[in-house]
Amino acid sequence: MRNQTGNGFSLVMELEDPQRLWELLEWLKVKKKEIRKTFGELGYVHFARFLPVPDKGLLLIVSEFDGDAKDYVMDFAAVLDEAFTKILSYMKDRPPLPVRQYPDEFWAYVDRHTKLPLPNGALQAHEDIYCAYPDRSVAEITRATGVGVLPGTERAIDEAAVRAAALVDQNDVQANVLRGYRAQRALHLGFGFPTAIGSDLHRDASGNGGDDDEAFDERAFGPARALLAKLIELVTPQSAAGEAKACVTLGLTHAGLQALGLPQQILDDFPVAFREGPAVRAERLGDTGRNAPEHWSIGLPHRNAGLVHGIVSILSDEHEFDRLAGRIRSLIGSESIRFERDAEALGRYGDAVHFGYRDGFGQPRFEGLSGYTRQVPPAQKAVIGDLLLGRDYPNSRGSRFIGELPPALASNGTYAAFRVIEQDVEAFEKLLERVEADYGVKPDLTAAKLMGRWYNGSPLVLNPQEPSPQEPSLQEPSQPSPQEPNPRLSNLDAFDFATPAGD
Repeated sequence: MRNQTGNGFSLVMELEDPQRLWELLEWLKVKKKEIRKTFGELGYVHFARFLPVPDKGLLLIVSEFDGDAKDYVMDFAAVLDEAFTKILSYMKDRPPLPVRQYPDEFWAYVDRHTKLPLPNGALQAHEDIYCAYPDRSVAEITRATGVGVLPGTERAIDEAAVRAAALVDQNDVQANVLRGYRAQRALHLGFGFPTAIGSDLHRDASGNGGDDDEAFDERAFGPARALLAKLIELVTPQSAAGEAKACVTLGLTHAGLQALGLPQQILDDFPVAFREGPAVRAERLGDTGRNAPEHWSIGLPHRNAGLVHGIVSILSDEHEFDRLAGRIRSLIGSESIRFERDAEALGRYGDAVHFGYRDGFGQPRFEGLSGYTRQVPPAQKAVIGDLLLGRDYPNSRGSRFIGELPPALASNGTYAAFRVIEQDVEAFEKLLERVEADYGVKPDLTAAKLMGRWYNGSPLVLNPQEPSPQEPSLQEPSQPSPQEPNPRLSNLDAFDFATPAGD
């Protein structure tokens, strides 16, 4: 898997008519301000430039970005459709246009033209030579230095975030999204929507169902939509989370939205990560080796008796749990249940996770949200548009993640990932004991060096010798998570070792 920060990008394109290079460059000059603004709103591009090579009839795009190359290119297709369609219209061997309509073909073209052809016909990725800050993302650099942030921009975004948070209709937001919900029991139930029985209904190539689309939709997708309506009635809104004894939430996969009969144009407007799903992106996410998809207990059709169309989650105390779980199982039907994960929730154990670390203090808080009057610590302050989709919710980069999705479908929704993580507490503790025996380093210090914080939540970077008694959420920087790939800003000076316990 490539680094998640500072990845190089060199796209080499050959013009069909080299004499038209200057014509294209003039057009790009006119569009320069718009293109720069779009790159800035993406929030993960370190730099980008067009590099013409007139004597060869070439135009290069040289850039550096954070994250995955395909995601980067798919964002091009979504937000720079006009520019890249125009550029590619001048090129040899171009993909079908416009790029927004043919994103897969666009990616194939870019993938091919960002690699070096070898004598044997194989393609080799360009090698990055040097970066002064290889482990720092655009977001980290701009936050720390203010470079790239226009004067007053951060304050303007903060003020806009407070105004946006005040607009949120908490009756239309699911509980456990804006604020966590502590419970004793948890059930996560994956399911598939029912299909029309005894019919071989399908749409024609244009997406139409025939003379009467409404009647077609009812026959083909009616059972799925009926189940969805019943499940929605059980969902707990954020406005009731403080009083409810149980919390029920519902999430849908891209396959689930297809099963409900959404038009293909809308389905294509969702981000590529959501459309592809985690198994396709496993290597890019670091899910390799023992964490590869073939070892997953959920998430694969052959493991779950079919595609998972949605997940219902129940967080509850003991008194409500069995009643709610039974009702939801009955609504879905045993033949449509793909998997169940029934577990004790962390609320049973107070404020600590399995490894003994204090939990919950680093949760994001949204200043201006109705009904939330406590002061928001700086380390927890978040922008509502970074979480919720909506035309009224600008994110921390000043754009809106809802994109082209219809507000009636997406507003006040969010994206989520359901991951099952196996944590080997015993192996972790044995590692700490072995380090103490071999090097004389106390277990709590070793754990802090590995995880980036002390057991009470104090950040190691601010408290290198011992934990602070101060409330962790009041301390900067933001608290790292044990699941982050580099959660610490200090060295493991006292010793070296092989591999720490798995996650």
